[in-house]
Amino acid sequence: MLDKDRIVNAELLLDVHKHGFSRILVYSKERSNVIGTVKLRDFALITPEQYDLIVKHVLEFHSLDNHRKIQRKRTKTMNFTALAKRPIKGPSISLRLKIAVFQFLSTMTNKTLKDAQEFLERLLKMKAKLNNVKDLAC
Repeated sequence: MLDKDRIVNAELLLDVHKHGFSRILVYSKERSNVIGTVKLRDFALITPEQYDLIVKHVLEFHSLDNHRKIQRKRTKTMNFTALAKRPIKGPSISLRLKIAVFQFLSTMTNKTLKDAQEFLERLLKMKAKLNNVKDLAC
C-alpha cells in the first residue's frame, strides 16, 4: 500500500516492482482509508525528471481519464433489458393471412387431402379470432 503523499522516486519504483502486483492500493493518512488504486504501468511512464511527483498526482490523472472512458462506453452500449423482458412468442402470422389461407384451403377440390387438413388444424389452433371475418374483409 502507498500513502497518497509519498514522493515518486527510484526507491518507490523498486519497491513497487519488488512486490510483483499490477495494482497498488493508495490510502490517505490511515491504511484503512483506501482512496484508489494505481496501476504498475502508470509508474512506468514516469521519467527521472518527474521524480518530484506525488502518488496522489498519478492517481488523480488516471482516475479522471478512466472515468471519462467509462462514461463514453456507457453511452455507446445499448440496454437490452427491454428485449429480455418481452414474452417469447411463437411464429406470428397476421389474422388476415390466416383467413386468406383458410379460405384458399377450404375451396380445394379434394378436401380429404391429409396435408391440407393438418395445416387447417394448426391454423385454427393458433390464437386467431375468426369470429369477425366480415369486419376484416377488404
